[in-house]
Amino acid sequence: FKILWDVLTIIVSIFGGYLNTHSSIRDRNYEQRPFVVFTEVWFLIDILLNFVTEHKTSDGHVIQDGKAVWARYLTSWFAIDVL
Repeated sequence: FKILWDVLTIIVSIFGGYLNTHSSIRDRNYEQRPFVVFTEVWFLIDILLNFVTEHKTSDGHVIQDGKAVWARYLTSWFAIDVL
């Protein structure tokens, strides 16, 4: 499920980036279209899922402890995801 979610996130990112940049440059305005709202909700769910998704370490050990998962996410991708 995680790999499928990540692939779909990449597709949503590329498609959303194209649509938002293209219309913003061409029309010089920013509207809350349905796809923009969908994209924002998608990434909010992605951030929330990253707080509860277990992960593997480099040596193959699976980290399932809630505090360890939170700490890893907060110190790795969280700042980038929020931007």
